[in-house]
Amino acid sequence: MPRFWLAEPPALLRLLSWSIYILAVGTFVATICRPMFLNDDVPTYCTALLNHGQWLDNEFQNWQPPGCMLHKYEANDIASCLNSQRILFVGDSTVRQVFWAAARKLAKHDADKHKERAQKHSSYSYTRRNVTLEFWWDPFLNSTALKVELRSRHNQLEGVLPSSIEQQDGGTAMLLGTGLWHARHLGHEALQQFQRSINDTVAEIWSQGSNFNQRHSRISAANGVRDRVLIAPVEVPLYEKLSPDRGRALVPGVIEEMNLHLEQLSLHHGVPTMWAFKDMTSGRIAAYEESGVHVTDVVAAQRADVLFNMLCNTKAAQAGVYPLDGTCCVLPKAKSLWRASLAVWIVVFVRLTSNAALSWPGLTVLLAAGFASMADRTPMFNKVQKQYSEFDFLVLTGVGFLLGFLTMQPSSSSSRRKWCSPSNGLQSFLSRDQTDEWKGWMQLVILVYHYTGASKELWIYKAVRVLVASYLFLTGYGHTKYFYEKDDYSFRRVAAVLIRLNLLSCILPYIMSTEYIFYYFAPLASFWFLVVYAILRIDRSHNHLWQFLTAKILVSAVLVSAFFHTPGLLEAVFTFLRTTCRIHWSVYEVRFRFGLDQYIVFVGMLTAVIHSRIILARSSIRQKESPAFDPAQRHSFFLPLLLATFATTILVGYSIVAWQFPNKFDYNLWHPYISFLPVLAYAIFRNSHPVLAAYHSRAFTWLGRCSLETFTLQYHIWLAGDTKGLLSTGLFRGDGTFFGDRWRDFVLLTPVFLFVSWKVSNATTVVMNLIIKDAEEKASQGSLKSDASKLPEHNSECPDATPSNPGGYLCSIFGRLGRILWPGNLHGRILILLGVMWVCNWTTSPAQRRP
Repeated sequence: MPRFWLAEPPALLRLLSWSIYILAVGTFVATICRPMFLNDDVPTYCTALLNHGQWLDNEFQNWQPPGCMLHKYEANDIASCLNSQRILFVGDSTVRQVFWAAARKLAKHDADKHKERAQKHSSYSYTRRNVTLEFWWDPFLNSTALKVELRSRHNQLEGVLPSSIEQQDGGTAMLLGTGLWHARHLGHEALQQFQRSINDTVAEIWSQGSNFNQRHSRISAANGVRDRVLIAPVEVPLYEKLSPDRGRALVPGVIEEMNLHLEQLSLHHGVPTMWAFKDMTSGRIAAYEESGVHVTDVVAAQRADVLFNMLCNTKAAQAGVYPLDGTCCVLPKAKSLWRASLAVWIVVFVRLTSNAALSWPGLTVLLAAGFASMADRTPMFNKVQKQYSEFDFLVLTGVGFLLGFLTMQPSSSSSRRKWCSPSNGLQSFLSRDQTDEWKGWMQLVILVYHYTGASKELWIYKAVRVLVASYLFLTGYGHTKYFYEKDDYSFRRVAAVLIRLNLLSCILPYIMSTEYIFYYFAPLASFWFLVVYAILRIDRSHNHLWQFLTAKILVSAVLVSAFFHTPGLLEAVFTFLRTTCRIHWSVYEVRFRFGLDQYIVFVGMLTAVIHSRIILARSSIRQKESPAFDPAQRHSFFLPLLLATFATTILVGYSIVAWQFPNKFDYNLWHPYISFLPVLAYAIFRNSHPVLAAYHSRAFTWLGRCSLETFTLQYHIWLAGDTKGLLSTGLFRGDGTFFGDRWRDFVLLTPVFLFVSWKVSNATTVVMNLIIKDAEEKASQGSLKSDASKLPEHNSECPDATPSNPGGYLCSIFGRLGRILWPGNLHGRILILLGVMWVCNWTTSPAQRRP
């Protein structure tokens, strides 16, 4: 096989590294300066939500405001936001549509029943979940009740200083809309009467000379948007679909003039008008019902979501709710940035006072976490919604695999010699290069899967479930091989693995107001590592008996499965954690995540045991007999073909079986029992021929070695809204498609994301290595190690304390404090780290996960 990847000289690597540095800094600076030259709505995106947007699909399911994400509100969200409050809808039938759309979000079937019984031109009240929605039929906005309501609101706000507005009660949110009845029933006076109605309405709530933008457009952390009176533009009908009666009254030009008057009020007086409603129907014939006047229920539901996002997003963000996929009209939460900056300053202090070797890698990890907070919890970067396209998924995946193929190279010479020697053919089965490559191309698929929102496609979902199972298979296989062959069950080994897996995933929840279990791969890998450790550690003196070891693995599989599926056991553990450590994890989420792959780790363990036994058996044959008696030697021509055919047959058979499941729920039921088939088939096929086993992709191997960091950091610095959307620089405009718009942000941000992940991966390894060095190891190393590669005593370089040099006292104090907070033995250090997390749990508000 030709070698496509040439070794890079150090100068080229430095050039590539500096190029990505420059790209990252340039992107960062351009993004910060974006509002100056693009006139963007920063920092809250309220104006963007109010005034603009575009459809990303043709089914009217995905409305994209400029630069921010629209959360689809459901009953629980609305009840939490508007508890004991009401929303008042006043106007004509177009406002009535939004009212019923909002009611359906509280209780769909019940609201439909009420709508069927309601009279056409009447007022209604609908209360569910302690939230009251009211509709007042007032097509001319001239009712006495409306004037009284508006005058009451005006009196409440009159004389209130802007600085104290957010301390006032939230009151009643209002959506007003009129115009169609003016145009249909008032003839040539329609425009004049409309202007009078609107002007009188505006005057009732906003007195002449008052500055709306300063007095009423504030955002409160407790109550969201302080202005609660919004005006809907006049619905522009689809003239060609109007009935003859409506067509004679609703002529082109009149309604456009009405909206022009609203534009002037909005522009010059800051009257909040929901221009996004108008954009939803502009040029969209399918957005209308058959009448040509009213929009479809789907479009009305999107309008209701715009209203709820305007009113509730800030309250959800301040409450620590995640995933934070409603980023329009949000007041950034300062706590997360404060935590990130404080952590960075602590590391800077450590860097200046004591240990450089630990502080620089630690600073790298914390800076990455701080960047995640800045990118995903502030308005500095835009956040846009995903729109799935199978073509985008296939193209991005195909380009990634092409790059992986072009970087194929031979594995290490030792592995090649082993494979070229038939007697040692199985030695390189699932070698380090192979497993890293496997992790790498799987990570590519998973990244593209998340970026394109491909979970909507059932066949892709099934494939990704197999990839996650493959990761866990490799976890079981790799740790079993290590423990079985090295017999190293030390606390140092356990601590090293768990720190390497969890360092980033334990830091991010405190900075991002999420939960550890949210970054689910680290918890999965950690739990199964401990399971493997416990199985092999218990009565390890008999592990050489393969029957005994196999029995331990099988019994453990039954016990672990029973633990997850027995009602009450997992609940009891989580109750204990909640009581003692203030850990609020979802039992359902844990049971779902861990139950999907409850057996694949044990398959990996059995594979490692079988592989080790085969190696021992072949070694025994070679010692006793001639190599000609080795079965692999005798069948060296037919064996690769037989293995490849066998693996291919399994893959095809699995695909046929998996194709029969019509939905995710049915597939998930069977996945734990059939996922091992494609995993083992790939492992066999990858090693079925010496050529296949002797080469690996350098690009995939590199990605595989930082796959843990790319999986975790993608949540916030490549994706956005806790994976629900995509991060964007906001420097470009387009139609929202990948190839028509988003490819430019993809090209800018993907190298930065991969570079940060790589740096964090290296830093995490350094931090892990430094933490697990205890006093005895340092003593044994003596002075052979440089100061940069060990942890020196904190007071080893303190000068003598004298009246003229009081710094010696401070150095001595800090040295003693350092030895207390960072003891010389590993057990003490782990206890300190756990203690810090325990204190953080009790001093921070627990995150609330949306269902």
